[in-house]
Amino acid sequence: MDEQWRAIRGLQERYEVSDFGRVRSLSRSVKRNNSWMTVKGQFMNPWLKNRFMHVELPGRTVRSIHSLVTEAFIGKRPDGWEVNHINGDRLDNRLFNLEYIPKSWHRALLTKRAWHKRKTASKSMKTAQRSTVK
Repeated sequence: MDEQWRAIRGLQERYEVSDFGRVRSLSRSVKRNNSWMTVKGQFMNPWLKNRFMHVELPGRTVRSIHSLVTEAFIGKRPDGWEVNHINGDRLDNRLFNLEYIPKSWHRALLTKRAWHKRKTASKSMKTAQRSTVK
């Protein structure tokens, strides 16, 4: 499957996001000191902030990668809806893992995932305690 690229809204001809969740700047000519020079495009370095991957765009604007991907490939997020990571992995920003769902559904889903995580951790702790007691 080939990686598809789309322009980031408001930054067309400067930045793109892919359906794999990668962000890049494009090569462009800029005027510096009365002469033109070419600035080579490059991949942006994302970082973890509040459990989600983010990048910094011009004007010191920080955006989450999952929001950039969904806006570019699915469209503008409807009011009252949120981006859901289908597999529950907040670091997986590939298009096929993202969808818009109503905020109430998203809250219920996150609660269910947290409950399942606690239950699984509790089981593994009990198993570990039993094995050390023997």
